[in-house]
Amino acid sequence: MEHFRLLRRPRPLPNLDETKPGINAEYKIKFVYFKSHNDLVPRICYKAKASVQHANLVITSSLPPVKISIPLVTICYLESDKKYDRFDIRGRQFKLRFVGFRDIMQPMATLEESRDWLRFLVVRQRIPHSILQLPFEWEMQIERRPKRMFISWKKIKKNLFCHKCIQNPSKIE
Repeated sequence: MEHFRLLRRPRPLPNLDETKPGINAEYKIKFVYFKSHNDLVPRICYKAKASVQHANLVITSSLPPVKISIPLVTICYLESDKKYDRFDIRGRQFKLRFVGFRDIMQPMATLEESRDWLRFLVVRQRIPHSILQLPFEWEMQIERRPKRMFISWKKIKKNLFCHKCIQNPSKIE
C-alpha cells in the first residue's frame, strides 16, 4: 500500500468555480530560489505566485518581474520541510525552492497536503505522457557543455605575440 500513496487523492477536489479554467493549484510564496542548469547565478524572487496551469508550473514574481514556466513532467523530486516552511522541487535541469509557502485555493491545507496535491498533479501529468510514448527527461541524454579550460598567462603571450616581439620589442620594424 505504501507504493500507491502517490496515486490516491490526498484531499477532495477544490471548488474551481471562481478560478480561471486550467488552473489546478495556486500558491503564494515569500521567496523563490531558482537555479537552472545553464545559469551561472541563481534567480531569487520576492513575493511570488506559483500556479499549476494545465501541464506547467508557472511562477510569476513581482520583484524582480519574472515569469518561469516548468513542465510538470520534468519534476523528479518534490519534498516539503515543515520546520522551515519550505518546498523543494528538483529536476535534472533545475532546482527550485519555495520559502514561506501558502496555498490560496485551500487556505486551511497543511504543507504536507499541498505537497501531496502537487505530487498528484505531477503523476497525473505523466500518464498521458507515457501513453503517447514520449520520452521522459530522465530517459534522454543531456548535452553537457564543455568545461572551460583555464588559460595561463604564458599561453596568452605565446598566442598573441610572437616570441621575437616579447624578447626584443625595440627591434620590431
